[in-house]
Amino acid sequence: MSKLNVKLGSGAGQVVNLSTGKANVAQFVTPVATQTASDPLAMPLANVLAPLVLLMVSFIASLLTELGFGRYSKSFAAQKLITRIGVVGLTVALQAVGIALVATGLGVSITHPFTLFLTLLSSGAIFTMIIFAFDRFLGTLGVLATLAILFVQLIVSGGLLPNAMLSGFYQVVAHLVPGTYLIDLLNQSLNGLQTGSVLDVLALVLFAVLFGALLWAPRHAKTPSDVVE
Repeated sequence: MSKLNVKLGSGAGQVVNLSTGKANVAQFVTPVATQTASDPLAMPLANVLAPLVLLMVSFIASLLTELGFGRYSKSFAAQKLITRIGVVGLTVALQAVGIALVATGLGVSITHPFTLFLTLLSSGAIFTMIIFAFDRFLGTLGVLATLAILFVQLIVSGGLLPNAMLSGFYQVVAHLVPGTYLIDLLNQSLNGLQTGSVLDVLALVLFAVLFGALLWAPRHAKTPSDVVE
């Protein structure tokens, strides 16, 4: 009891020096704020897995867009630049609508439909630019490399495992792929979780600007030795 009295007296002496402003008092009264609107464990399994699955479907749809227009369509390559951008943009928008409708048909509940459409539109646009850029500079090898990017995103984006469970290296890698930020927005639009933030939006804009600039950048002309029949 004597030791307890000494410790309580010491603690009381330290508390005297604390600020009694309203914000400080409010922090002591409510030290932990609610970060999510609902418990993820209470959600149906379809909704728990939906963000990761939609991310994968969006990437595959973007890959098919690049193969259908960019690689194997000579008529598309002959069109004017503005026409090509319009065709790809319309395709990405239709893909976003289609993916959302299929998800709804499979029983996935959507908390914010418009936000989901914008997120799928963003993912389709960014993934398409990434695949077009890799194909433009690396050819077939670049297209195959984008599949590796997809697998990395599925592991480190937080849709399969929480980022906190990953090693420090993979936590760093998670910040370098768009899937991490898209998963946050998909969780918010599908499940109503407060995971999306302005940082996610800014990161996606940065990815779009980066790979858009790569698509506009001129390529070095190929020498005869570089061409493989």
